[in-house]
Amino acid sequence: MSIGVRIAAACLGLGTWIAVLPAAAQTLEIVEFGTYKVRKSHCSRDDKGILRCLREVQLEQHTAQVPAALDVEFGVRFRVDGLPKGSHVPVRRVWRFPEPGLQPPGKPKLTELERTDTVTAGVVTPATYGFDDDWELVTGDWVLEFWVGSKKLGEQRLTILRPTS
Repeated sequence: MSIGVRIAAACLGLGTWIAVLPAAAQTLEIVEFGTYKVRKSHCSRDDKGILRCLREVQLEQHTAQVPAALDVEFGVRFRVDGLPKGSHVPVRRVWRFPEPGLQPPGKPKLTELERTDTVTAGVVTPATYGFDDDWELVTGDWVLEFWVGSKKLGEQRLTILRPTS
């Protein structure tokens, strides 16, 4: 399973949006979202049972509807603007899962998954999630939120659907 990022707060048109953080004049723009081709390396499982890998991603299909199938990678590529180019900002990403949540074997049920990464202002950054295990294939709306401090910059909603045969 891979963690990635998505954003949506004020969807404009085909899913590109910008959410403004007034106090710091920061914006978060979703540059693209959908399913991705991925090359994984240096993988290991964290304490929650989630597979973490270094990933190189390339957009495969622009879509908000994602098939619930193993080896599917989905998410967004985003950019933080409104700061001096090259400056660093911690962005907290929260994936919120639909009921019944994710149930890793022998681990507590997950209703959300949180991660903070330091991103570089002005640089496009991928945020993806990959279905590596059967217990991750939970259908419904998955929501990816983006936060800086106590301010929510935006969110992206992706609908996971049972694949049609």
